[in-house]
Amino acid sequence: KKIAPNSYIHQPKLSVPVMGSKDKAKEKSSKGKEKGKTEGKSKSSSKGKDSKKASSSTSSKPSVAATTSTPAKGKQEAPAAASTSSGSSSSSIPHISEDAGQLSHPNMLKNNHFADVILSLADGQEHVHSIVLEVRCDKLAKAWQAQRKGGRRKKQIVVDLSKDYHMNSPTLQKVLRFLYADDLELDKYQPLEVLQLAVAGRDLGLPRLARLSQLHVKSVLSMENVFGLLKGAADAKEEKILAYCKDFVHRNIQDFIKRKSEVEKLGIELFQELIALSIGEYVEPPPENDPAPPSTLIADFKKLHDSTMKTEVWADAYVQIESKRIPFHKAVLAAHSKAFERLFQPTTGKEEDLTEALAVEKDMSAAAFQSMLKYIYYGETSITPVASCDLAPFAKRCNLLSLQKLCEQNISQNIDSTNILSIMKVAYSQDNIDRPEMKELRASCLEYMLENVSMINLDPLLQMDIKISVDVLRSVQKWHKEGKGKKPAAAAASEEVPAAAAPKGNEEA
Repeated sequence: KKIAPNSYIHQPKLSVPVMGSKDKAKEKSSKGKEKGKTEGKSKSSSKGKDSKKASSSTSSKPSVAATTSTPAKGKQEAPAAASTSSGSSSSSIPHISEDAGQLSHPNMLKNNHFADVILSLADGQEHVHSIVLEVRCDKLAKAWQAQRKGGRRKKQIVVDLSKDYHMNSPTLQKVLRFLYADDLELDKYQPLEVLQLAVAGRDLGLPRLARLSQLHVKSVLSMENVFGLLKGAADAKEEKILAYCKDFVHRNIQDFIKRKSEVEKLGIELFQELIALSIGEYVEPPPENDPAPPSTLIADFKKLHDSTMKTEVWADAYVQIESKRIPFHKAVLAAHSKAFERLFQPTTGKEEDLTEALAVEKDMSAAAFQSMLKYIYYGETSITPVASCDLAPFAKRCNLLSLQKLCEQNISQNIDSTNILSIMKVAYSQDNIDRPEMKELRASCLEYMLENVSMINLDPLLQMDIKISVDVLRSVQKWHKEGKGKKPAAAAASEEVPAAAAPKGNEEA
């Protein structure tokens, strides 16, 4: 059965105190006094950052997953530079695009149809995918494996997290966003919410999430939030954040003890500990050399792709091209394109042959389809011009807009005698005939053909659109009219072939 779209449970927001506008104004004022003369510079710097952030929210959003049938204004509703793999993982993947971290995997969370795991807490449930847990969170993967009784399951497996993890549904939603995208904008959350993320990251064995959360809390500490963070960090035994809070209190002990009503809420034991700590003279702690670990998002999804190709681990679909079986996960492809989402059916417990449904057997090579999977899974952009010729029309048909753009760019920059006719086939396709960039590409191809005709095998023209041959002849004709001594110039590729003059086939021509 299909899972009803409305079965996704939306959980209420955390009931944490929200800082009022007056409190925020006080906080800004106190920060301004500390900054002193640098206030003007910091304001101008922050404006620049805000401008860049606003720009990135529109121009750097991934467009690889088209969620509608019309081109999106930017890339997908995904994120951000934080998700781009760095460090050792990036060095092992040389052809990743600049926005490869901004993949469409978060869209998997919006559609329950392909989810095979339900993570349950006291206040709600979240539908997730075992394939993501396997490569992104070892502890959640083991919890799922403990409930699975071997083999492939048609029904979703429920994993109860309430016994082992002290978190609520909103925190789990943020954790899942980190697992699928690694793009959390922590400054949008209340400090107490980030504290809960740090605790969740620690308990789930996610050191990057835990460290990012700890460093963020340290950066936003103020007299307005330190009391709640002290109490929360002490209760959760979050030692790093507790240490940051104690250092802040020691540094601002006079202002701290003035807030008697809030101090009383800390409890006598924690209060005595703070007072004892502050008896001595405050000494600035040494600088930390403990940054957050680099993102492994790209490397993890590459691992998922590579293991699927080798062992078909939990793949639920495949295509058969050139006698080669190519497995994949429907959830991953559906997250990148509404066309895939509408085409694919929920997992049935066995691999489904989608060769005919995707219409790839005749019009695409195995190498081209594999290039598409690499691009979708982890942002690989190294696609050969010949494979790009197969992929460009397929990407357009399936509304994979950024892949289509990549292929067309790859084609236009890599014309040679071995691929020119394949490129012209794409440029002259019915869908591309009126597109300005394709008109330019046709002109470039015709010019290249005239200059290098002796190196090109023209036999495939017999099976191609008659308009290609007509435009080639027109270019030759124009060259002769202008004089053989001049550099051959391609005839206007955008000219229409008169209906009455166009023969029915190349043999007649």
